[in-house]
Amino acid sequence: MIKIEEFWQNADLVELCKTVCMDMAPAIYADQQQLVFYSNIDSLCRHVEPIMLQTALINLIENAHQYGKLSGKENQIEVSIEHNPISNLTVISVEDRGPGIPESQLEQVTQPHVSLKKLNVGNGLGLAIVKQVCEQHKLTFTIKNRSEGGIKVSLSGFPH
Repeated sequence: MIKIEEFWQNADLVELCKTVCMDMAPAIYADQQQLVFYSNIDSLCRHVEPIMLQTALINLIENAHQYGKLSGKENQIEVSIEHNPISNLTVISVEDRGPGIPESQLEQVTQPHVSLKKLNVGNGLGLAIVKQVCEQHKLTFTIKNRSEGGIKVSLSGFPH
């Protein structure tokens, strides 16, 4: 039996996030949206399964991209990675300016095949995959509405 940990390696989380953003930027800009990347550190290596983490980040950015189109205003997607050296806590976040999620559905949207039905795209697996990646990496997954509109999804933890 193959253990998932066999595929884990030390990866630079900042570089991983930056690369995903650069790869996705052309499609986002083509839809008249903006993609901004921010990091308070230059580099941070952690023992992760990089393909799973890339997949989670891609799903989050694709969701922000699709739902941002519904806002009726210019959408900006913000991807950030921040590290607090005192608490040793690292957080990767993706924020959008879309319509947000009704509070009553925040828990449900991470279940497989659950979609908000505002778009006729996707199959409702994006956030479920992200949540599963978080579970595999022992990360904390949070999703919340932004007071300015849209949502913020955060993956936090990333122990040594």
